[in-house]
Amino acid sequence: LVGMQASQSTSHLAKISGVELNEHRFYKSSDWHLHKNASRQPGIFIAGSCNGPMSIDESLEHARSAAYEAHRYLINGKSNN
Repeated sequence: LVGMQASQSTSHLAKISGVELNEHRFYKSSDWHLHKNASRQPGIFIAGSCNGPMSIDESLEHARSAAYEAHRYLINGKSNN
């Protein structure tokens, strides 16, 4: 196999947390276009390559966005979705 794959522990963690997986076994966002960092589980945010293969720059951008969403969730008590 070539490329990046989600680890086998990804499925186990998804079952424990209730976060859905996409067809490639990466964590699924609540909405890929509007809420890439939000899962369908309140208070659980997705960042970086656990969401799918991406470059270092994309991972950093994703991490900043997830940190902002987590901060906003903690301050307001709700997510953006």
